[in-house]
Amino acid sequence: MVTSSSTTTELLYLAHEGDKEVSWSEVCSNFGRFCSREKISLILHFLALLCFI
Repeated sequence: MVTSSSTTTELLYLAHEGDKEVSWSEVCSNFGRFCSREKISLILHFLALLCFI
């Protein structure tokens, strides 16, 4: 559960910020629905982790 939460966090960060060193642009301006679903997924991951602990 911890690794899936950290992966979701990293994916959301890359979607918002991109990575200029490897020429990845941010995608939230083009795929806003994806980013909103990813935020919901991150919140649910952390809630599940808290319930598990």
